[in-house]
This record gives sequence, C-alpha cells and structure tokens, in this order.
Amino acid sequence: MTGYRLVLPNNTNNDETNVTIKGIIFDMDGTLTKPQTWMFGEMRNQLNVPNGIDILTHLDSLPTIKDKEEAELKLRLIEEKAMIEQEPTIGLFETLQKLNKLDIKTSICTRNVPKPVSKFCSKFLNYDPFNDENGNGNSILTGPIVTREFKPPKPSAKPLLHIINSWNVKSNEVIMVGDSNDDIDAGLNAGCAVILLRHDDNYHVEKSYNFENNNKLDAIVTDLNELYNVLENGLYVKSRESI
Repeated sequence: MTGYRLVLPNNTNNDETNVTIKGIIFDMDGTLTKPQTWMFGEMRNQLNVPNGIDILTHLDSLPTIKDKEEAELKLRLIEEKAMIEQEPTIGLFETLQKLNKLDIKTSICTRNVPKPVSKFCSKFLNYDPFNDENGNGNSILTGPIVTREFKPPKPSAKPLLHIINSWNVKSNEVIMVGDSNDDIDAGLNAGCAVILLRHDDNYHVEKSYNFENNNKLDAIVTDLNELYNVLENGLYVKSRESI
C-alpha cells in the first residue's frame, strides 16, 4: 500500500491522499496507564519464563492443565497488584472525550484480563465496560474491549480485526496506539497505522523498528495530548511495501 494521510473528520483539506480516521485502538498498560514495567519482570520470575520467550506463549506451552491454572493464577495476582497502583497517562480523559465528540470509534486491546480493565475504566473513565455495556448512554469508549481471553492475543492481527470488523470500517482507517512490540506488530499485521507511545522503559521498542530508516512506525508520542496534536496535524502513514 502506498502512503496516505489520516485526518480527523473535521479536517477541511480535501487532498486526494487524505483518509478520514474512523477508529483508534489503544493498548492499556503503559499506553492508557503509566508504565508498570516491574509487573512483567515479576511475571517472568514467578513463571520461570526463559529469556526471549513471550510470557503468554510460555503459559500456553505448559504441559498440564494444572500447571497452566497455577501459572494463570500467579499472573492474575500480579496484575491485580498492579491494578491498585494504576495511574492514567497524561491527557487520557481529555483526548478520549475529543475523539468521542468527533464520532471516532475507540477501544482497548490488551493482553491483560478483564478485572484490571474494568477497574481502569471505572476509576478513570467513569464506566464499567463489562457490567454496564451502554454506560448509561455516556460510554467514552466505543468497544468492544478485547482482553487476553480472546485467542490468539496480540501480536496476532485477529483481536484487532475483531474490533475493526465490529465497527464496519477498513483497517487503513484505524490507528493502533501502544507501547510494546506486541502492539505495533499487531497493528501492522492488521493493516493499521501505528503510533508508539514512548516512555522511560521502552526505548528498546523504538530502537527495534529503527524509526529513521524504515517505514514501520508512523509516529512516536509521549502522552495522549501529544497524540491528539499529531492527529490534528494529520498523520502521514508510510508505504508498507518494505515491511
């Protein structure tokens, strides 16, 4: 696909390369929340995950149902501890509110489980996506929200495509925003534009895409206010031919 420019629905520039943004999918941990990198180190220690092996891949590879259940419980306890310490990324509510007013669809695709997602939404967005789907008519997220209960998880394109298909929009009209390789790879695999949210603990992610010399990352931001500024100016989505 050749390059194109994603613009907000209120953009008045009629350039033929413009494509209106129809939806944005966000990762949760480290993207909508401030990073809690200790969580992933603790998971690897508790489950004895070998270096270079994905945590959920390791979980799925355990030999017995009992082993998997015990490992899953360990993960959930760590995630629930992190849940208590969640802090929102700068610009969270304001940015989602602006997108909502423009009728841009929004959702969360996370490798976390429903309980921390529910806690996050209740605490910072004033609704529970699992117990109050309609949010009394005031849901700031469109949904559907996808957790790791959806198989396969990111970096597969399938959880993103599940959301995109439910919106009845095209992948090239959607942006994936995340802070990890799983997020970016899922977005690329699904045919979306991709934006990396940079923080102190994920320089290795930016480096792995070698931003200056290839076409994988469409933008890098440090908070959600900056994300909205990028969208206001129009996001140039690079050609995917070299990916």
